[in-house]
Amino acid sequence: MNIKLHVGCGDKRLNDWINIDIQASTPLSANTDSGGYYRHNILEPFPLEDNSVSFIFWEHVVEHFTFGKLVNLILPNFYKALKPGGIVRTACPDIDMIHRVSMNAAEREFFAKRWKHIDPSTANSFITGCINYPQHHFTHSEK
Repeated sequence: MNIKLHVGCGDKRLNDWINIDIQASTPLSANTDSGGYYRHNILEPFPLEDNSVSFIFWEHVVEHFTFGKLVNLILPNFYKALKPGGIVRTACPDIDMIHRVSMNAAEREFFAKRWKHIDPSTANSFITGCINYPQHHFTHSEK
């Protein structure tokens, strides 16, 4: 069986994946079907067999947790669920992109229309809005 978890999916559901979000109403269980939308708190172990998951994908979720919760709770839960050789794909805010966009007023305005919490008036307010809302603890840089 090829179990793939899409963790913190929000409204972006993937076909043939078990889509997990804290906001879902149906709890995740060992009998969960791929393609569904299920509730699970990733600070708790997955109610799946150990070593049963081939792939975990989480996009713009990791930055909402403290380092302590990440290393003491979430990553051990992922490791326990993953098959040997399983893959975790993580995506989080790119500080280099945020900085690059902050230097161009037109690009700041474009992103501010999409992300209503961002003040595009200055580079500093744009960067602050990207990093501090909602409670971001991490960013990523290629450098």
